Amino acid sequence: MLDLPYPILDYFYKLTIRNCSLAYLFVEKNGWLSNWGGNLAARLESQARPREILINENTFQKIDRLQQKFSETTLSLTGIVEPIKIYSCLVKS
Repeated sequence: MLDLPYPILDYFYKLTIRNCSLAYLFVEKNGWLSNWGGNLAARLESQARPREILINENTFQKIDRLQQKFSETTLSLTGIVEPIKIYSCLVKS
């Protein structure tokens, strides 16, 4: 579990979504969304449980200090052909 508030990285853009679920997507230094951008974020949001953070492989590689708090799984998402590797972490309330 991850205690908030916690300065994860400047590159994260936090989306607060219904039922207190959280989803994060990676924003590159130039301001562009990485990989699938909002498309992937929307799909992860639909899969997130309350107080859960879901991130993709690209984002996971950028969070060295926090990697041990995330568990790995694969997920088949609507609109994305192959299952993708994702990482999840529950946030303490």
